Amino acid sequence: MEWARGKTQDDQHLLALLMWLKAYQRLGYFPKLKDVPAVVSELHTVLRPGRRWRTSGRT
Repeated sequence: MEWARGKTQDDQHLLALLMWLKAYQRLGYFPKLKDVPAVVSELHTVLRPGRRWRTSGRT
């Protein structure tokens, strides 16, 4: 999480990076952005700006 924070400039980009890394972990490849379901790519609109996400330590 700290690595990802250091690579991004704001929470929206942090969320995008973490979702893309999770997709790679589950699929074994980075999906093309056009192949990411809209519900996933629009998740940032549901979360409040500035909100800190907790990590449970699970992947």
